Amino acid sequence: MPAFIVHGFIGYLVYGKMGFYLGILPDIIGFGYYFLRAFYNHLFQKDSMFKELMDQKSPKAGLEYMNDIDWFLYDITHSLFFWGLIYFIFKKKYILSAILSILLDVFLHSSQVGWPGPKYLYPLSDITFDGISWNSKSGLFITTLIVLFYLLRK
Repeated sequence: MPAFIVHGFIGYLVYGKMGFYLGILPDIIGFGYYFLRAFYNHLFQKDSMFKELMDQKSPKAGLEYMNDIDWFLYDITHSLFFWGLIYFIFKKKYILSAILSILLDVFLHSSQVGWPGPKYLYPLSDITFDGISWNSKSGLFITTLIVLFYLLRK
């Protein structure tokens, strides 16, 4: 999932070093347990889950291995409601980079090509938006335009 690095890079361009960290935090927390479990299974149980994730032959690689805990972590960390609440409590501008990352994920995720879009109003609603895959030509073009916009703004 190299897209999370783009989240960090955009967060850095907009809000500096803390923007980088908060830009990748939804994916780090949202997938952290999932990848640790996959790695553990690979090392000790000789499970193919980790190998499939690393192959990335399919943008959906590993989707079938997500369990309830994984989905909860993904849903809560990709919720605009959750990050809005965090921003309301702490009032730090760099928290907005997490919100920006989620907004990118809302529009640049496709259940037909890769991972489904996040439940961006979780836990208030399970609504999702089926956008375009960030890994498609259109998605890569849009992502590149966003990065260039913030680069040229500096």
